[in-house]
Amino acid sequence: MKGSSPSADTTRDSRGFHRSTHGTAGSLPTSAGSCAAAGTKISVGWGNRNWHPFVDEGLAELADAGARRILVLPTSAYASYSGCRRYREDLDSALASFEGRYGYATLGAESSSDNAEDASLIVDKVRPFYNTPGMVGAQAKSDRCGLSKARERWD
Repeated sequence: MKGSSPSADTTRDSRGFHRSTHGTAGSLPTSAGSCAAAGTKISVGWGNRNWHPFVDEGLAELADAGARRILVLPTSAYASYSGCRRYREDLDSALASFEGRYGYATLGAESSSDNAEDASLIVDKVRPFYNTPGMVGAQAKSDRCGLSKARERWD
């Protein structure tokens, strides 16, 4: 009997999941529609670390449309190599590949908006948000709800 590698199966399954739940067909129009409904004229783009569209493709799409200051919100809330530093490395790599295409492109500081005065394209990454009041409050509410449901099942 011929089998397949568990890692190959996992990769295939996660790509399918990623396309169906994280692709531009779902979240992106909702985000853009929310911005428009709120009266803001903000372009919304999408880039992934591990699947299409990749970070550089998403940034290029926004820059080609005229964006010169881009705010990046990684969907990983936690401070870790893969959840934070790897995102910064991918952004650095994307900006390096833009050399000359958009002028001087740089990654802005998470805590300062005036660190790149001469840049024609600035990308700022939102800091990890695992310990912000909104995240902590939402997690606590979810935990209380889960505990309450578990108690109902035990009774």
